[in-house]
Amino acid sequence: MSIDFDRIEQRKLVEATLFMAPKTVSFEYLRSNSGLATHAEVLSLLKELKKEYDSQQTVLEVYFNEESKEALMRVRLPYLDKVKHLASESGFNKGVQKTLALIAYRQPVKQSEIIKYRNNKAYDHIKELDEKGFIAREHKGRSYILRTTKKFLDYFGSFSEEQKKEIQEKAKEAIAQAGQPDTD
Repeated sequence: MSIDFDRIEQRKLVEATLFMAPKTVSFEYLRSNSGLATHAEVLSLLKELKKEYDSQQTVLEVYFNEESKEALMRVRLPYLDKVKHLASESGFNKGVQKTLALIAYRQPVKQSEIIKYRNNKAYDHIKELDEKGFIAREHKGRSYILRTTKKFLDYFGSFSEEQKKEIQEKAKEAIAQAGQPDTD
């Protein structure tokens, strides 16, 4: 049996990339960073990694979405609540986090309602969230209807009751601060 050392190195690069990335990584990035030729090879390698992590029953899991062509390594949900405080911020500033929390809490919601509660800076927040694929905007009349996407659920995982309360608190905080200057 011959050992494919290139494949071993490619696998190590994909695993290291997933481990270090703070959020989802595109199949395209994994392909180009590891020297794999096709997305099918990336998918095959991700399936291998997932099977290995699942069989070892580690607290980490490899998750990938074939539709959006993105992957990530994350802590399994039963352990997440105990360690999430150690993680760095989501990559969004507090203002964007409040806007996203408000959308998640009130969805489907008119963009004009979010602007009313969050002020004009929310236009930039909404644009950023839409560009990153965390929300979807559907044109309706003179405004848009906003809702979270599958990527939002994949990125933030299934919510525990504690996490749902945290989202509600951020949303209520955003509503309470309506009309006040936003320093975030």
